[in-house]
Amino acid sequence: MAAITYYIVGLVSYLAKGGQSIGWPFSVETTTALAIPLVGASVWLSLRRLHRSMFSH
Repeated sequence: MAAITYYIVGLVSYLAKGGQSIGWPFSVETTTALAIPLVGASVWLSLRRLHRSMFSH
């Protein structure tokens, strides 16, 4: 879970850096910091759903 979250947050950081040039209103650091709990929760819920669908009989 941590590795997936780390990777996706890295991608969000790159997107935020690119967004700065087109007028993204938040700093890269703020965007990245806000993305961490959102991405972490999304990854956790997705993995939980996957686990349930694979192992529930």
